Amino acid sequence: MCYSPCMPIAPEILEQMTPQELAAYKVLLQREVALKSPLDLACLLFPETRRWPQLELLNDHLLALSQYRLTAAGPVPAEDVQWWYRAKGADTQILVSGPHAIPEQELVDAYGAYDGEKNQIVFQLAVSMMPRAGKSRLITEVFPLWLLLQDPDMQIGLGTYNDTFAGDWGEAMRNLLLAHHSMAEEAGESPFLPYPEGGARAAKDILKVQGFLGKIRYTGTGGTVTGKTLHVLVGDDFVKGEEDMLSDAIRFQLHRFIDSTWETRKTRNMRANCPFPIPFEIRMATRWHQMDPIGYSCFDHDTHAPDPFWCIVNIPSLAVDGPDVDPLGREVGESHPNAAGLTREALEKLRADDPRTFSSLYQGNPAIEGGGLVSTDFKSYWTREDKGATFIMWRGTPEQPGEVPPILATPASELVHFAAADMAATKKTSSDYTVLGTFAYSREHDMLFVTSWFRDRITTDQYNEILVPLIVDNSCATTVVENVTYGQVFGQSLERLKLQVEFADAIADKVARIVASEVSGRIRKGGLRVASGASYLPNLVAEAEFFPYGDHDDQVDVLAFANDFVKELPDWRPKVEKKVPTVMDMIDEQVDAQVKKRKPRRDGYARMRR
Repeated sequence: MCYSPCMPIAPEILEQMTPQELAAYKVLLQREVALKSPLDLACLLFPETRRWPQLELLNDHLLALSQYRLTAAGPVPAEDVQWWYRAKGADTQILVSGPHAIPEQELVDAYGAYDGEKNQIVFQLAVSMMPRAGKSRLITEVFPLWLLLQDPDMQIGLGTYNDTFAGDWGEAMRNLLLAHHSMAEEAGESPFLPYPEGGARAAKDILKVQGFLGKIRYTGTGGTVTGKTLHVLVGDDFVKGEEDMLSDAIRFQLHRFIDSTWETRKTRNMRANCPFPIPFEIRMATRWHQMDPIGYSCFDHDTHAPDPFWCIVNIPSLAVDGPDVDPLGREVGESHPNAAGLTREALEKLRADDPRTFSSLYQGNPAIEGGGLVSTDFKSYWTREDKGATFIMWRGTPEQPGEVPPILATPASELVHFAAADMAATKKTSSDYTVLGTFAYSREHDMLFVTSWFRDRITTDQYNEILVPLIVDNSCATTVVENVTYGQVFGQSLERLKLQVEFADAIADKVARIVASEVSGRIRKGGLRVASGASYLPNLVAEAEFFPYGDHDDQVDVLAFANDFVKELPDWRPKVEKKVPTVMDMIDEQVDAQVKKRKPRRDGYARMRR
């Protein structure tokens, strides 16, 4: 079923061909078009398909992925690709002519390829894009079929959020193939698409190619692909919607499915000269959460940096301003065509009506553009004047626009020093962090300074060893901890050491907790400052940016505890007793009022003569 390009036929010969010969030539042309690319096959099968810019981009990436010339930055020329492997127990890489020259898996520790710039070739593609823009038809419906045209013996897995929806995809594919064969028979032509084994009675969850070994398995996240060999994986929305994605339990179940079932099915195709010897994967998802199917697999869980083993393509409905060039080369705010007919103006209205949904569903970003519930505007910093921290220095507010704000300093002795902590008690990489921040608060300037920051996974027996020195070294008069299990454990430990503890009431609703603390307003107004060059700031900003749609909120909680603490501090200013006016005071006041009435009027032209 692998066809070579058919030769063009001169017009005069076409005129002499019989209807049967013309029909056969038409089929040959169709086959040639179908094999050219997934988008060409889509246009052939679905005439309503438009070659929109975003589909051309995805088509280029699908071709590069299947031809093993895709890097994290995008496609590269095939002639630039160089393959390598490292044998078991060896330290050096051995260069080979191509993927078929790599020994069997049990003989190698690692293998791969890179381009002329030493960028590694990736075998995984992640895609996020607005609904009704053509991605599912091209990637989920057409691309697996296009692969089977290249290699009718390959095994493909298509996963989605449940078995019922997966079965719908399988039924649609079966009906498409049956319709193609029926129309070809009526027209007296030879069909070029594969025929589903079992015909109309073929199962929905598996499409087998009649006469070949190839098949497409359709599965939900329940894990029906367990124990199956798959050469290509296509994941299309493992989660039904926002509500499911925001459920901790469903997210945990999804991560388990990806790690223990989905990813373990990838298998090298060891058949001689097969077109696709190295397994590859495509993952699509709506970006409802920082740890959704794309965020979980394609970004570092701590730094949130893109995984170098994935090519991540996000095509926002409206081009955004930022460090990355728009993948379609659009100007900021420009839209792309879509089947829903949404114009730039319509998309802007959707953004104004519901920024959160618009950001996830239409922009491919789980964080709200421009900032969400917690401000990330950490633009104000402080620094110590000397090692002894005699003074805390920072920039004040300029009196006039454009002025450089003055440098202000506050003696450390005049500040309120305290700590705030959010406790966890495990070193498991999937668990929450223990976070402790130490703070210095200037009541005179209503300014909160972060003097140290700790964030790591530790156990209860490490609390005193790691955290207590931070509290003592930063002269903290008290430590605020949440009044829950591990907070109580830590608080009681501090009390035994004669250190003061204040327990914060636990609020189950994390959004309500942060809103009530008013910490976002303090950050936005420059009233919470971090040390210049603080290494923890990028991670803190990332967590605040994604809250409450991120995987962790420990650092945001600590900031909220700190702001609650300073809000409840008693007024430090001495009360001034109100003076009771005497009779003479009242007389003087009346005289002053009379003088002001007799004051001559100001020249109305005085301002103009200045």
